[in-house]
Amino acid sequence: MKNFDKLLEKINEEFKLEGVPHIQRSFLAMSKLSKKLGISIQFGSQESDYVSDWFARRSKASALCVGSLFEAAYYYDAEFWTVKIPIIFGVVQAEAYDALDMPKVNVELISKNDNKSRSYALFWADCMDFSYGISDLQSSHDDSFGIQLLGAGFEELRSATSALLAQKVNKRAIMNARMALEMFMKSYLAMKGNIDEKGARNLGHDLHKALKKVSQVSGKSFPKDVYDSLELYPSINERYSEQKVSTQEIASCYNFALSMGAFVTRTVTDRNILSQVLGG
Repeated sequence: MKNFDKLLEKINEEFKLEGVPHIQRSFLAMSKLSKKLGISIQFGSQESDYVSDWFARRSKASALCVGSLFEAAYYYDAEFWTVKIPIIFGVVQAEAYDALDMPKVNVELISKNDNKSRSYALFWADCMDFSYGISDLQSSHDDSFGIQLLGAGFEELRSATSALLAQKVNKRAIMNARMALEMFMKSYLAMKGNIDEKGARNLGHDLHKALKKVSQVSGKSFPKDVYDSLELYPSINERYSEQKVSTQEIASCYNFALSMGAFVTRTVTDRNILSQVLGG
């Protein structure tokens, strides 16, 4: 991998001129290398380790932690389990169950049950499309109203994930999921329905109204049970109140918020692992 060195020197000089923070350099360099050399680099591979080490010897110590691209909380057997989406560059075969941080015996139980296996595969596809779609959009430096709303929804979803993966589930995660859903729907309408800040304010915090508008603009039909499930979300007026809901209800709200975020990113990027899962 010594042939990487000259390219990495050139890429690093570009980063210096652009003022790219040290914490982002190894991640962005892997993407550039993948494109320039026409190779696939998966996070955790020898190639990615080499690049990370190359930048580690040239970076501020606190900037060396990269981690997963995205983490989500998958509900199974009365618990939330971490789903870690790896950083991948180029074309690599991603395995859904590799992302699930769960004892092997439980993974096997899921994989052998058609309904549970499909449910997890769809959840994983949403995680992949959402996380890589968000990454693509962040790299584009688009600062439009719709992208800002999408970013706000992403932060709310991350807060919900942290609350669900805590040792004791924080039920306020359902409020984060609610806000994420609202932001994602308004983001879609801003990018595809041409609503501006005034239009977003006119929608208020009415999830039913926003979902109907998304359906109207996209042509996507949401079944009645999806509209009914919106009743599980707390109203915005309850944001300072204790949330008295079951973990199963929180999981349902979280999953739909994630799926809406993935729906938005699939619409505005070319990320669509879901189509492969459904096709399979």
